[in-house]
Amino acid sequence: LTPALRAVGNIVTGNDVHTQAAIDCGAVPRIVTLLSHEKKTIRKEACWALSNIAAGNTTQLNLLCSCENALEGLINQLTNAEWDVQKEAAWAISNISSSSMKSHPRRLIKLGAVAPLVNLLDKADATIILVALEAIERMLKVDENQECAALVEEAGGV
Repeated sequence: LTPALRAVGNIVTGNDVHTQAAIDCGAVPRIVTLLSHEKKTIRKEACWALSNIAAGNTTQLNLLCSCENALEGLINQLTNAEWDVQKEAAWAISNISSSSMKSHPRRLIKLGAVAPLVNLLDKADATIILVALEAIERMLKVDENQECAALVEEAGGV
């Protein structure tokens, strides 16, 4: 399973045409199911592949966000997984938060992504701290109700 998942992950790191080909073959829902796999390496590769899809064009990102359990599964990995899996999930969440559609970062807020992002701010990994800060910043910018700010404060991020 790992080599096949790695191959799909490599395809979706290509350009939008390559990513779309993988999507058209039904890769997204299959990868999402792997977020709950017992093996850490499978979950890490699944987060990595989904992160690359999230970095694709708007249509590809919308498809990912509309896939059942995709965001929930990524947030679960960000919250509960081993450190190297959390890092990949953080990249995916950050890529989703960068959507030009305000609904995606707002949905991340509603699904509970803020607290686990805040929890990354005390890690000894400057890159991941920056990834988390950028995601939080994008969520704050689209949140007219200040719910995100309150969640950041609750999680000890202020």
